[in-house]
Formats: sequence, structure tokens, C-alpha cells
Amino acid sequence: MPRKAAIAFAAVLLAAAAVWAVVGLVAQFQDNAEQEQIFDRLRGTVQAKSITDLSGETGSGTETAAGASGQEKTGHDISLLQEENSDCIGWVSIEGTNLDYPVMQTLDEPEYYLKRSFEKSPNEHGVPFLDARCSVDRADNLIVYGHHMNDGTMFSCLHKYAKYSYYEEHPLITWETANGIDQYRVAAVMRASGTVYEKDWSIFNCIYMNELEFEEMSENLLEKSLYNTGIAPVYGDKLLTLATCEYSQENGRLVVVAVKQ
Repeated sequence: MPRKAAIAFAAVLLAAAAVWAVVGLVAQFQDNAEQEQIFDRLRGTVQAKSITDLSGETGSGTETAAGASGQEKTGHDISLLQEENSDCIGWVSIEGTNLDYPVMQTLDEPEYYLKRSFEKSPNEHGVPFLDARCSVDRADNLIVYGHHMNDGTMFSCLHKYAKYSYYEEHPLITWETANGIDQYRVAAVMRASGTVYEKDWSIFNCIYMNELEFEEMSENLLEKSLYNTGIAPVYGDKLLTLATCEYSQENGRLVVVAVKQ
């Protein structure tokens, strides 16, 4: 190929790559805008019921639940969200962060919401979803997956837990279901492989555990955590695990494990 033709061809390739990059950024921006519009609407779906005061009079108000700090927290109306989309099983949030989302679960197609919105339309941001193996009421460890987006949305803030100071500022995770609101305290932060082998220990295999398996899990959390939180789960505790993509290893995950208070 003549030199001028080669230069022209290279210029065309670079221009095409630039256009493709711009198209990708625009698509991501549109996905984020669509999702945030939906999530903002859903965040306004709070529990409301009649409240009886000490005088015995009944009035209309917003139902609240007291957290571990003693502060009241307004809950989302999960039943109402389920009327809109029956796949919604809960809501997860961390105060002081932008992690504040509904959580979905689809047993027949576990990763259905990996690239779909709450309204089931295609969307690269997806919606956080509970591992299909987990029963909300019976699992010892509820594992919730969410994307690590370049725009800082979804579960991206979990990476900030790599610093102990961030953990100190955000030690609690709020988990809401139709049964009520629970607080979970962060016990361990790990970098783990998303590739799971039956013979190797993995937090992603720890969902229903007997006493021996639970002790093994607790020991591994202590060994593999990026720092010591001073919290060691004991048999009988209920756990909530949040996981997102992490890039220090192939198919890596950043994992935050918390204990129900």
C-alpha cells in the first residue's frame, strides 16, 4: 500500500474509533439519565400508614424504623414496588453515598437485570440483583450484585471501602424487604475472584452454612479482609454481601460483607 494511502487509511480508522467512543459515551450518558429518572421516582415510594399517637388518636403519617444509631429511617414501600414489578425483593442503601437502589431477583434467569432497567428495558447500568440461590427469609448470607460504572453510579462506591477511613464513615448498610428494615454492620472488605471452584473456598459459595462451614467462612473473612474491622461473624449471624467488579485480577470482585445487627 502506498504511503499516502496508508496514512489516509489510518486517519479513517482513528476517526471511526473516535466516533465510536463518542457514541459509547452518549449511550452511557443516556442509560444513566434513564436509570436515574426511574430510580428517583422509585426512591419516592415510601411506606405510609396510619399512626396512633399516645392520646389514642389516629392520623396519617409515614412509617419509620429505628436504626442501630437510634435515628429513625423512612422505609420504601416494597409491596408497592412489587405491584409495579414483582421481581423487586428489596432495597439496599448506604447513608452518605449514592448507593440507594431497589434489588431484584429472577430465579429462572439469574442475571436478567444485569443490563436491564427496573422497567425491563435494555440498559447497561442494570439494577442490583440478589443471587438466585438466596432465599430472602432463609439464607445465612444474602449476596447482591451491582455494576461498577465509570460514572460513579450503582455499586461503584464500594471501591472506596478499600480505605479504612471510608469504612469508619460508612459502617452500616440498610437492607429493606417487605418484612421491614434491617441494619447490617460491615465486617470485612475483600478483593476476590468472581470465578468460583467447588474445591476452593469462596464467599460466593457461602449462602447456607452449617456451624463448621460458618466458622470456616469467618476465618477466611478475617484472613482475607483488607483490614480488621474488629467484627467477627459467629454462627447464627445473618450476613449481607455486596459485590461489584474489580480489576486488579482477572474476573475480580470487590466484596463488602456485613453482619445483621
